[in-house]
Amino acid sequence: MMFWTSIPHRLAAAFAALCHALIPGLSAGALRRMKLGALLLAVALVTGAAFAALQGTDFFRRSEWRVFDAWMNATTAYRPLAPGLAVVDISDDALREAAAAGYLAEKGVPLTWPWRREVMVYILAYLYACGVDEVYVDIIYAENRDFFWDDQYQAIAAAMKARFAHNSLVIDPTTNKPQTVVFTPTFETGLREEDMREGVVRRVPGGRQLLSWSGDFSALTSPDPTTKLARLPNFNAFGILRNGRIIMAEALGGSADNTRPLETWEGWNRTPENARRDLDAWLAKNPAPPDAAKLRGRKVVIGGSAAAMYDLKRFPVSGTHPDPGMLIHVTRLSNDMQDSYFREVPAAVHALVVIGACLLTGAGLCLARNAYAQVAVGGLVVAGVLGGAYLLFVNLVWVPPFTAACAVISTLTLGLAVHYLVEGRQRQLVSSLFGTFVSDRVLQKLIDNPEKLQRLGGDRMACTIMFSDLSGFTDLTEQLTQRDQAGLLVDILNDYFTQMSAFVINSDGYVDKYIGDAMMAVYGVPDAIPDHATRACFAALDCVERMGEFAPRIEKEFGVKLYARYGINTGDAVVGLMGSLRKINYTVIGDAVNLASRLEGANKPFGTTIMIGEETYALAKDDIEVRPIANLIVKGKLTAVRTYELLARAGGLTDEQARARQTYWQAFEAFGRREWDAAEAGLRETIRILGADPLSEAYLKSIAYYRKNPPAEGWQGIFKLDEK
Repeated sequence: MMFWTSIPHRLAAAFAALCHALIPGLSAGALRRMKLGALLLAVALVTGAAFAALQGTDFFRRSEWRVFDAWMNATTAYRPLAPGLAVVDISDDALREAAAAGYLAEKGVPLTWPWRREVMVYILAYLYACGVDEVYVDIIYAENRDFFWDDQYQAIAAAMKARFAHNSLVIDPTTNKPQTVVFTPTFETGLREEDMREGVVRRVPGGRQLLSWSGDFSALTSPDPTTKLARLPNFNAFGILRNGRIIMAEALGGSADNTRPLETWEGWNRTPENARRDLDAWLAKNPAPPDAAKLRGRKVVIGGSAAAMYDLKRFPVSGTHPDPGMLIHVTRLSNDMQDSYFREVPAAVHALVVIGACLLTGAGLCLARNAYAQVAVGGLVVAGVLGGAYLLFVNLVWVPPFTAACAVISTLTLGLAVHYLVEGRQRQLVSSLFGTFVSDRVLQKLIDNPEKLQRLGGDRMACTIMFSDLSGFTDLTEQLTQRDQAGLLVDILNDYFTQMSAFVINSDGYVDKYIGDAMMAVYGVPDAIPDHATRACFAALDCVERMGEFAPRIEKEFGVKLYARYGINTGDAVVGLMGSLRKINYTVIGDAVNLASRLEGANKPFGTTIMIGEETYALAKDDIEVRPIANLIVKGKLTAVRTYELLARAGGLTDEQARARQTYWQAFEAFGRREWDAAEAGLRETIRILGADPLSEAYLKSIAYYRKNPPAEGWQGIFKLDEK
């Protein structure tokens, strides 16, 4: 199992090496996307090729035709039959009318099925008298021969010349096998349909299929050997055949509105040579029927929908009951007359459609950012395949959609698996490292763009680091430990961290670590944001405000005063995954980090709460209110750093606070110029305005010291801290 799941990673590594060789300096993000894209397109191509090869199998072939049937039945608008067609339908109604009449004209011959050939002679003569253009008879004579009427049938058919086609199949009643035809045609006639194994007729082969013994019907030839049946109307009610039944009724003399039944004629010569003369002589004595205009110039198909004729077949639109088989000929003629065949695309074109749909899916998966988007891409491609195929379907072009849709779904499934195998472990690492330390938005960005996390060696990035420490927590620890309430101590600390971390996370910061009662947070990594300094300052101000609610509750319950101090600094730091193979963390190191830690500790001698470095102030000065603290040389550094106390967001000071800040700033500058009296006066005024100000008190102590111990020449008002 490990071998197979490692294959995508091995392929990705090989592709990465090739990309690096061809495109030096390729970024990690671009390389990752190229590797994944190449894998997805390869999967799509292989999947498409596999399904293209399977398109001719029985399962897919039958499934495609089921889609065809469903679309046939769902389509409400379809092409009507050609206007030049008419149908003579020997229906159950016609058989009942004939049986009820009980005779054939005046001869008293019972009309039970199968009818004698004599009836067909009358029908043909009637149609000839109406001036029809062509006649197609779809009736099988499986009975013993009736020589006289066979000859008459042949004679009238010969008289109609090339306008007659007849299905020549007959069955020998003794052997139940095909025997010599009633009359010998030049060519075999009729259509051979294809039932697709499930008993549904959907297409007939093209070519020179409909031929008669008296001539070639070139109108029925088709260059397409796989022509499909166009959609048939629902013939269950046989409404379209109403004229055909009327014709039958009139021919049989059984219609209520029949004005002139067909008369019999005598004296026909049995030889075809004299048939035309005899037929013309008969027509001279029997003028055209009153309804001749309905059929003049039409192509007429004679067949039967009666159950006794055993010629019922199922079509895509047959519903629960089969339809008469003569509709194959009707549809074929109508298709020829209107050029309304379904054209099925060749197998090669269908294969290209399948492969193209898979490649389109693979390309979409490359661009999708998450699993939901990838599923949406697959759904859109499937909808496009089905929608496009349907639009072509209503325009009589058949592009089988089932195989392509299955191929797209398979490509989507395999693509999701590739995503998981290639990136799943990296995504799990990102989630485990950052899931509880960054906002959901940042976490999603890291998951979507894991190249933001550099390799173990790390990278230099500009960021803002914030350290916080909880003063007074040691006293609380000692008190609760003595009471054997260590669990309560943990609950208090967790409550504190939960509330303070929320401000960091909600402002898109990264909670790097907790160290005892201290917290380290970073802005600008792992997700680079331009206003990282401002966000860090705002988070610290929010923490101080929340601490104003948290500390009094602890003091009231345990009698311990808690204070939180914050140090914020901005600069370049080394960021990356650091640790051992067994335990690893994403963190930042460097001088900027160390200085942030020192600034947090420097709050104590000055009595301040939030101390920020000069780089932080330079980036966030338009968004915050500050006052200078000192030029500090912290432990381990040789140069001084200008530090500031963060007071509020921009515009957040009251009038008194703003006046006190201005007074203090003037005193601070006087202190730097060694103007002790002016500085002292300004500091005392600041204290008077605020009521209390530890920072001003600290400077008053320094002034008192320097009055007794004047600083050396070149002194620049620098404070040096020897403690962390």
